[in-house]
Amino acid sequence: MPSQKSQKQLRRQRIISRIYRRRIRLNVPIINNRDTLRRIANLPQQITNDPLTAQFFGGFSFH
Repeated sequence: MPSQKSQKQLRRQRIISRIYRRRIRLNVPIINNRDTLRRIANLPQQITNDPLTAQFFGGFSFH
């Protein structure tokens, strides 16, 4: 009898397989955001002398 961990892994694999089979059947493209995320990560730093704009761009770190 398979262990509980392997049962969970098998169930997860079946679910993933079902999702991909459904996508293929419905001709739904698989979304790949790798290029978009790379472009966002490589945006240049915003440099400004306006305090409000500096706070807007510098107030949150995207890393």
